[in-house]
Amino acid sequence: MKTKTKDTEEESAVEEATPAPTKQSPTVVVRLNAKLLGWIGVIFVIVGGLFFAKSLFVVAIVNGTPITRLAIVKELEKRSGKAALESIITKKLVDDELQKKNVSVGEEEVTQEIQKIEAQIAQQGGTLQAILDEQGMSLAELSEQIANQKKLEKLFSSAATVNDADVAEYIKNTKTTISDGEAGAAQTAQIKEQLRQQKLSSEIDQWIAGLKKAASIKYLKTY
Repeated sequence: MKTKTKDTEEESAVEEATPAPTKQSPTVVVRLNAKLLGWIGVIFVIVGGLFFAKSLFVVAIVNGTPITRLAIVKELEKRSGKAALESIITKKLVDDELQKKNVSVGEEEVTQEIQKIEAQIAQQGGTLQAILDEQGMSLAELSEQIANQKKLEKLFSSAATVNDADVAEYIKNTKTTISDGEAGAAQTAQIKEQLRQQKLSSEIDQWIAGLKKAASIKYLKTY
C-alpha cells in the first residue's frame, strides 16, 4: 500500500481548491456584441452629423480658407436686404388680408394659368421647367404666386374695368395704328388687357400702401 508524501498531499489540496474553468454565457456575449454595435452606430451618427453640419455652415473652401453661410447672408443683406425684407412684409400683410376677406382660388384656375404659361414658352422654343431652374424657383412657388395674383384680381375686379372709351383714348394719345379685320381686333384686345393690368396694378399698390400704413411694423434692423 502506497503512502502519500507531503508534496502529494499539498498538490491534491491545490487541485481541490482551484475552481474548474467555466464557459462564458452565450447571453453575455450577445449583450456585449449588441452594446458594441450600439456604440459603433452612435459614432457613425455623430460623424455623419458633423459632416452634414459642415455643409450647413461652410459652403466653400478657397485655398484652405472656409467661406461660411453667414458670410453669404451678410453679403446678400448688403446688396438686397431692404428689398427682401419689404417683400416678405408685404407678402405677410397681403396673405393676412386675403384670409380675412376669405378670398380663395381653385386649384383648377391655377393649373389653367400654368398651362397658358407653358404654351407661351413652348411657342418660343423653351420649357417652363428650364425657366424655373434659371430663376431658382419651384413649380410649387410659381403656383403660389399665381394663386395670390388670382386672388388679388378677384378682389379688385370691379375697380380694374376697362371700357371702349379707355381703349379709344389710349389709341389717340399714343397715336397707335390699328389694323383692319381680325388682326385689328386682336390688337385692340391686347391694348384693353394692357390697360386692365395697369389699373389693377395701381389699385393693388394703393391697397398695399394702405395696409402698411395701418399695420404695426417694428423694424429691428436697418438696411
